[in-house]
Amino acid sequence: MNRKRSTARWLKRILNLALALMFLLGAFAVVSCATALVRSSQGRPVGEPVPVDVIVACDLAPDRLAVDMPGADDTELTLIRNEGTLRARTGRPAYLIVYFLLLLMVLAVVIVELQLFRRILDTVIRGEPFARVNVGRIRWIGLIVIGWSVLAPVAKYLWASWVLRLVETHGGRLRPPVDLDPETLWVGFGILVLAEVFRQGTLLEEERSLTI
Repeated sequence: MNRKRSTARWLKRILNLALALMFLLGAFAVVSCATALVRSSQGRPVGEPVPVDVIVACDLAPDRLAVDMPGADDTELTLIRNEGTLRARTGRPAYLIVYFLLLLMVLAVVIVELQLFRRILDTVIRGEPFARVNVGRIRWIGLIVIGWSVLAPVAKYLWASWVLRLVETHGGRLRPPVDLDPETLWVGFGILVLAEVFRQGTLLEEERSLTI
């Protein structure tokens, strides 16, 4: 039991470091988004171009595809063909605002998941891994994973659709990705099943403690 608690303490330290990193990234995204908003309201460019990635699906002749954005001389577009990613170095506030808002959404999901894991580890450290409250926490983790598997492809599709409306291609075609994620969806359902198994284990543990 002491060894398990020691492992749980180390895992909690790692989670604390990960949470600190997520909050720093979140602060960076908030400051960047606010800067873009202020400069946009003043009609000024953001400053140095920032890399903004857009996941795209490609129908192209790889050696002959050219990509440009008419009327956007401050935006440099590069197609990373082996990754299906369109990388734009841009100082245009609209793109950066949407990009950093999407980043904040991702960070919020990760932070919530890490917080749930950390609270579960707290009960392990206290020697109460089968606390009833952990059932709800595991169930929430599963629901968040399922929600992510459904909403993330939709967000990618909408983001790419918006950007590609302003992009011209020569020698091939770019289109928004239809990138379903069934593996993550099944992981989420598996976590829900685990939550139900854990709930049964919690009931058995409570019955055992009452008979002692």
